[in-house]
Amino acid sequence: MDMHAHETLHALLKGTLALSDQQALANQLSLTWEEPAEQMRWHLVVALVRQMLESLPLASLCEEVTLLEDAAEKLESADPLMAGALWMSVGLLFQSCAAFDPARNALERAVDLFPSAEACFSLGNLLRELGMFADARPLLELALNKDRQNGTPRAVIRDLDGLTLLALEQGKPEEALLWAEQALALAQSAIPEEDALLATVWLNYGTALRDMNRLAEAEQAHRRALALDERWRGAEHPATARDAVELSGTFLQMGRIHEARDLVERALSMDRACYGERHPAVGRDLAHLGEILRARNALIEARQTTQQALEIFANAFGKDHPLVGTMWNNLGHILHRMNRLDDALNAFQQAMVNLQKNFGPGDVREGMVFGNMGVIMQMQGKWMAARLSLDHAVRVVEQALGREHPTVAALVHNLGEVLRQSGDLDGARLALERALTIDLKTLGESHPDVALRYASLARIDSARGDLAQAEAMLRKALEIERRALDAHDARLASRLNSLGLVLYQQGRLEEARQTLEEALYLAAMSMQDQPTELANVQTNLGIVLQSLGENTAALEAYQKAVRIEEQGWGPDHARVGSRLAVVAARYRAMGEIERARSSYLRALSILQQFLPPHHSRIQSIRNELADLSSGSNPESGVKLT
Repeated sequence: MDMHAHETLHALLKGTLALSDQQALANQLSLTWEEPAEQMRWHLVVALVRQMLESLPLASLCEEVTLLEDAAEKLESADPLMAGALWMSVGLLFQSCAAFDPARNALERAVDLFPSAEACFSLGNLLRELGMFADARPLLELALNKDRQNGTPRAVIRDLDGLTLLALEQGKPEEALLWAEQALALAQSAIPEEDALLATVWLNYGTALRDMNRLAEAEQAHRRALALDERWRGAEHPATARDAVELSGTFLQMGRIHEARDLVERALSMDRACYGERHPAVGRDLAHLGEILRARNALIEARQTTQQALEIFANAFGKDHPLVGTMWNNLGHILHRMNRLDDALNAFQQAMVNLQKNFGPGDVREGMVFGNMGVIMQMQGKWMAARLSLDHAVRVVEQALGREHPTVAALVHNLGEVLRQSGDLDGARLALERALTIDLKTLGESHPDVALRYASLARIDSARGDLAQAEAMLRKALEIERRALDAHDARLASRLNSLGLVLYQQGRLEEARQTLEEALYLAAMSMQDQPTELANVQTNLGIVLQSLGENTAALEAYQKAVRIEEQGWGPDHARVGSRLAVVAARYRAMGEIERARSSYLRALSILQQFLPPHHSRIQSIRNELADLSSGSNPESGVKLT
């Protein structure tokens, strides 16, 4: 905060600033001196507040804004126009400090006293920030109409930029881009480079391009905004932090995860220093960081970070704000990846309630949450419910974004996985090939999402017995991910695990062993918060060791897999029961009959608490126990998937 400006404002409010100093300030602010001097003093107050708001964060003024409120109250009857201008200044100061209720009250009083274009814009912009989009739009459009008739080019640019932001937050990227293009065309011809508004226009233009999936153009626009604010506002200014976060989001969408994290951590440090821990700007940074951590499979950190963002937004805006719904959706993704399926489904349901309340049925965000819920139901084995949910999601998102959007590709990919797991391999391949085609066209060959499509196609090839083709698909996926991801990323461990299994199925045991040992090395570093995935790798290595005749090492691997699940979920969790059934099958194949029996009995005891008596898994284990009692020893049907 510029202490000289702060002290000058207080002197103006208290009426202690000398007349000669007021005249010098008017000249500095490019204002023409008017009489009477008392009225000119209030013009100076409004202009100084506006300048301070555009140059520096004003959290330090929020506790001291009482003088400005008192002045506005006193002037309402004598000079309602000036009182309106003062109330607008009060509202903008409160909004800067995230004190939204008094900000709205002050701006509504400003519009009632003098509905200028600036006052209408300020109230509309606040309502947009509060998620009250239907109330914000007429005010922003009114401001634009007024300024097009009588305002300056800069005011028109400001109004166009406000409508850009509104369309972006409503999930209307085509409309946002139209407003942004108008704002940018006028800004480049009408305002100087050092005007802070130009950077903001470039920023929102870039975000509209990103939402249209024009990522290379979005990167250039966001870089332009960041460069302008760094040059004219400084490297530590909150506007610079805002630009860094948006560029980070573009990098994340491009798969450039390391660059994305560096930028968002820089922004978070700046905003914490400026605003403290509970400001919405900090919540915004944490929300972006949570998505980056999820992309890196750092799930415990991602969950904590996203929950912090959710709490900040709920505290600042209320639990019904759209940002809160978005955070519930992000949290659902993280819980899904952590295999906490019931918690994930609850989070997505919370998101659905919020988003339907804010945007109504048929909105693209609703479609995406339906898609997320479909994935959870898929993992719970509810194939028909999952397919219906994903079918609905694809239709809604296609209608909103077009048939060749990466989000459509992700949903079609998930639908393909449901079809594969329910046995429809032909339908699954068609879906996954469509998803791959979309991503190759829109994201390019080197994007991590393309690797996911190749890996899913490999699962279909493996199910059909085409192991050479499955291996080729997995190696393509691995090549992309080694370039795009951190050297210790959990996705690399997962991909190597799948490749190791395919090599094992081809009888290439030494290659399988080496591949799974690398997978286990990576998994031990990156999957500590994903015990089931880590135990899968451990078990698969045990299977290969067993096939190589190294039974002691194989037994140790199986026992470690069970311990990993127990440490991650607790000794009586359903996942421990499932792991015990898998390990029991391996014991049986090794001739370790008593170990097999003990593991089957414990697995049955655990799983009976979670599954109905007629469930196929319960029946399978009972059949295995009966076979053990009869003395037969075929290869067990309980296998790792």
